[in-house]
Parts: sequence; C-alpha cells; structure tokens
Amino acid sequence: MSLLASSQKEVAAFDRKIELVKEVLQPYISNYFKILGIINGTILADYIIATRSESNISDNYKKEIIKDLFKLSEFFNHQKSFKEMLKMIFSYTLTVCENPNL
Repeated sequence: MSLLASSQKEVAAFDRKIELVKEVLQPYISNYFKILGIINGTILADYIIATRSESNISDNYKKEIIKDLFKLSEFFNHQKSFKEMLKMIFSYTLTVCENPNL
C-alpha cells in the first residue's frame, strides 16, 4: 500500500468519525476536530463516540471536554499530540514528587 493510499484511508476514517460526532453533538463542534488534526482529532472523536454508550454523560459535559482539550492543544500551537502532552505531564509530576522543593 502506498503512503498516499494509506493517508487517504486515514483521512476518510477521520472524516467518518467526525460525522459520527456530529450525530451526537452540534455540527459546529466538528470544527474543533479539523483544527486539531488527524491524530488529536481522532483521539478526541474516539472518546466522544465511546461516550455514546454512557447514558449519564451529558452533551454539555462532552462539549466542555472538547473545548478544554482544544485549549490545551492550542496552548502548544497544535504541535504536540495528546500522547506527548500526557508524557510531559507525567514527567513533570514525577519530578515534582521526587523534588518537592522545585
């Protein structure tokens, strides 16, 4: 499989996930996913799709999660994946726990 074909499949899968999110939440929310890009947008879309089975999570709560994670990504100029951010947070937390005087 060529890199282009692989990339086209990823984009098509990402677009399908955005469509599923639009079924759950208001269409304007999909703009956040497009700005986040395929990697972070897919992670966030997977989360929203997974929460569809959770009856006690309100749509407003889901929107707030999306907005908060978008702001976090925006802080890093959308240049870091959520995975990289999580590693940074864990590393910082461990450093502070080992050296509380920092």
